[in-house]
Amino acid sequence: MNLLAHPTFPRIAEEQTVKAMGALSKLEELAKRQSPRMAIKVNGKILFINPGEVVAVQADGNYVSLQWDA
Repeated sequence: MNLLAHPTFPRIAEEQTVKAMGALSKLEELAKRQSPRMAIKVNGKILFINPGEVVAVQADGNYVSLQWDA
């Protein structure tokens, strides 16, 4: 069977192209977003964490203790 001669092939190809273009558009939008991250110092190393992952904050003298989902 020749796929190019099949009557539904152009419609299927068009639908797949539309879906692919939509997915590409969403990926481009996600790539443009800056992820909100904050730098913290842990044992002398700088880590970048997403503030949404922080589950608890506690004052500890001149420092702040964070608990986060890693």
